[in-house]
Amino acid sequence: MIRQSVFLGALALSAPAWAINKCTGADGKVVYQDAMCGTSSATSEQIKTWTNSGYAGDRTPASKAVEPNTQLEGPAEAAPLLDMYRRWADAERLALATGRIALAGPAATLQALLREVQAMKPPACLKLAHMTLQTLVGKSVETILRFMGKDELTGMLYQYAERPKLIPQFEREVKNARCE
Repeated sequence: MIRQSVFLGALALSAPAWAINKCTGADGKVVYQDAMCGTSSATSEQIKTWTNSGYAGDRTPASKAVEPNTQLEGPAEAAPLLDMYRRWADAERLALATGRIALAGPAATLQALLREVQAMKPPACLKLAHMTLQTLVGKSVETILRFMGKDELTGMLYQYAERPKLIPQFEREVKNARCE
């Protein structure tokens, strides 16, 4: 049950809601796949998968996913941070929609963005926003790399606990910055 839960949680990072099929071969070996089970399978079962809005097929709505506001505005001094935030949002969105086997390119893009964020020298009025953005991008990179290494639990923690806190925190810090 725990392995199945971790597996399903990992799917939330790698793809939107798809029908996942549990196929049991004649030898008893279980395989999870998005394609229908072959005729050689002894049993097949369609299982629920997790989406950003809850389990696929559930009728009860889950809490709304927190997404970056790419139209966010702030003081003029925040323009480089906001540009980086938009680039991160695009890169992470692509990575989260990419299968594990093809994540090397999106992961490299996120790592390059992290290095750029780390090299930025924002004015004092945006130090907190900069630190939050650095944390957000860093955790995003770490999550993708760990997911590639088959550590799905880290991805679930980021997706459902850390990311929903860091995004509004960054946006609040930019909006509330008083630069003169």
